[in-house]
Amino acid sequence: MSTSRTVVRGLAVAAVVALTGALGAGPAVSQTPSADDEPHGVVVAGLTSNEVSGEAQGARVFDRLNLDAIITPAAAALAPKIGGATPGFWKSFVADAGAHAAAGSATGTDVGEVGFAPEVELPAQGGGPLKDDKDKLVLEQPGGLGPVTIAKDLTVETQGAIGDAGYAHSESTLHDVVGALMNADKLEVDCDADLTSVHGSTEVDDGTHADSNFNAARIPDHPDPNEEVADFTIDEPFSPTEVDHLHYQLVANEQDKDDHSITVTGLHEKLTVTATDPTNPSAPPVEIQFIETRYGQAHCDIHPVAAAVTVEPTFTG
Repeated sequence: MSTSRTVVRGLAVAAVVALTGALGAGPAVSQTPSADDEPHGVVVAGLTSNEVSGEAQGARVFDRLNLDAIITPAAAALAPKIGGATPGFWKSFVADAGAHAAAGSATGTDVGEVGFAPEVELPAQGGGPLKDDKDKLVLEQPGGLGPVTIAKDLTVETQGAIGDAGYAHSESTLHDVVGALMNADKLEVDCDADLTSVHGSTEVDDGTHADSNFNAARIPDHPDPNEEVADFTIDEPFSPTEVDHLHYQLVANEQDKDDHSITVTGLHEKLTVTATDPTNPSAPPVEIQFIETRYGQAHCDIHPVAAAVTVEPTFTG
């Protein structure tokens, strides 16, 4: 009599948990063979992956500038406070916008935006490595203030696989990064997801940011997850009827994750400048400028399901 096998699929995850729990304190884990330093998956008894996702992105900058709200004496007074040693491109915005406002050559609200670029995306069935690169990323500043190069030599990569050793891996690398009030010689961001866990990291080479006195302060080389590098507000009275409020935030190694998915942003920066009239407390604040920059982003996601269970044949007769 010939033998046959019956494959039972679609076990509930709860059944898998019970199965792996019966094997000991935790699931049985074994490393799959791979070359050193190459991304790979991990085998977990009772689990497999039927879908993965991964993305890697270079940089994105959004800048909204309200030229009608810029008062030339205020811009002129703020420019020396920022100083020549302050990292980032925002100091040039102040000087250039003040000059445009004084000349009457630009009015209204204008927006500059670039990115995410470069960018790659992993198919659900895995594959790769998929790569893309860009020599430089240029932001056309709002208000016709001219271009600024915000990063150079950008490279992104993602790869992954489904199955018993499923995994996703993504990474983003940028050089000569220039944000609103920060810069860095190099930024490296990566993430990994497999059947056991997710992980992400950020490495910053020679990074600096502005502090509350517009002096340059150091960005950690290996920031902790969601490390708050800067968060301060500066209030500057420029006239009896105008107080300008500058709020600056910089988070390094920003991570949004759960058990099977993670998104890492290497440097995430926000700069908001508003004006209020102290003689009219009921008047709402007027936005002068809002800048948000994201540099180096990697996403990894894996979908674990119960592995197929092979039932041994039953012989009769």
